[in-house]
Amino acid sequence: MKELVEQKVKHIVQKVPSLYRLLWKGDLLLKTGSQYTKIFTILDAVKLTLKWADSLPNKFDVIVGVPRSGLTIAGILASKFGRPLSTPNAFVQGEVWHSLHVGKPKFHNVLIVEDDVIRGTQISRAYMKLKTFDPSLEIETASLFVTPKSKKLINYHYMVKKPPLIYEWSLLTNMASLGKLLVDMDGVLCKNPSDGDLKNEKSVTDFYVKAEPHLIPQYTIEAIVTSRLEKYRSQTEAWLKKHDVKYKRLIMLQGAKTFRSSVQLKTEAIRMVKPFWFWESNFAEAIQLWKKTKILTVCVDKMVILR
Repeated sequence: MKELVEQKVKHIVQKVPSLYRLLWKGDLLLKTGSQYTKIFTILDAVKLTLKWADSLPNKFDVIVGVPRSGLTIAGILASKFGRPLSTPNAFVQGEVWHSLHVGKPKFHNVLIVEDDVIRGTQISRAYMKLKTFDPSLEIETASLFVTPKSKKLINYHYMVKKPPLIYEWSLLTNMASLGKLLVDMDGVLCKNPSDGDLKNEKSVTDFYVKAEPHLIPQYTIEAIVTSRLEKYRSQTEAWLKKHDVKYKRLIMLQGAKTFRSSVQLKTEAIRMVKPFWFWESNFAEAIQLWKKTKILTVCVDKMVILR
């Protein structure tokens, strides 16, 4: 009976974007829609790593993080255990970061750390680099996340997840290999405008020229799909160039801007380009895009994946 009620509630709210926004504030949608998956945030990384540390042996002389994402997790563990921190390349060059208030430590037991392991290529390379440098080292490997297949490749792990493995701390740097990316403009690449920014033509133009950067991938975006009107193309392109945004196409709205026209524009772009995923800032729009295309959709406002 409970499941039936939840399904009916879900069916009703899917038709009303304003109700979606209201319920989302109380996280009620996560309880009634199993297709919504929270992205692990940077704050989650800290919390999960500290919990993981309780089950890890505190026997290592140095924590070596695999750049770049693995170094984030390694840094938390090194701080928790009070151990020196390094990277594979730095370690073999004799560069290890440790407190100036203690003497230079000696290294025998080493823990190599990643944020996730899928094929194990990077962590295996790190292991071989350190072992070649000093065969006497006792080296073990660890990853915060693993897949069902990769967990056997390392000594320690905290959580098993099915791929794709997507986290806030890797969104902008490590995700190019997943496939074509489409993104919204306002609320994603730049911060959302305030009501004051939209009060008249001059304020809108000023915002498009001076908007603060928000989430800019360091890899190439297949297409930026924005409900900004076509007449603002020159200002938008100038802003993208100024902030070194890498992209192939800029798709803008023709005609009046409404919730419906924005969703239609983005839906058509998704069907035309056939990307792996889409980044949207507005949760109600993200829901509609996912419903219409079934493409993996990231709502960056809520750090949630719809799939």
